[in-house]
Amino acid sequence: MSAMANSKLQMAKADKYFMPFQARWIRDQSRLKIVEKSRQIGFSYCDSYDSVRKVAPRDAKLPVWVSSRDETQAKQYLQYCKRWARVLNYAADDLGEVLIDSEKNLTAYMLRFANGRTIGCVSSNPDAIAGKSAHIKIDEFALRKMEFQREAYAVGKPATQWGGQFVVIS
Repeated sequence: MSAMANSKLQMAKADKYFMPFQARWIRDQSRLKIVEKSRQIGFSYCDSYDSVRKVAPRDAKLPVWVSSRDETQAKQYLQYCKRWARVLNYAADDLGEVLIDSEKNLTAYMLRFANGRTIGCVSSNPDAIAGKSAHIKIDEFALRKMEFQREAYAVGKPATQWGGQFVVIS
């Protein structure tokens, strides 16, 4: 099955599985996506589906980096991604916690797909996404201190210049 046909099949499944607002979020492939949402409505859950669909296909160009509120949320997002990889039948290796910057002692929870692309989930430190070329997703944006909000945006937005998507979930 071609990548395009597979993507259409996955979206058809998403339309049946997800609530309408979640399916709309997944279908929206705008370069900049910002949403203000309620708590505990499954946005991170549906967004993790989108992350897997971005990085898992053979022709995927960019990784996904997700900045969560804290380490617990970063682990949870990666668990969602692992689940979607299984559901969508994509081979993925859970690399666990990986050191991504030894000077700043920054780590990420990583999931690597058969094509070599990854999903990296980090806590709220904006330095963890600095210098990446990727799809950037900042979850729980409003729960961060104002200076971290500004820095996360300033560091994350340029990382999408080569075709990545910049996502703010708040």
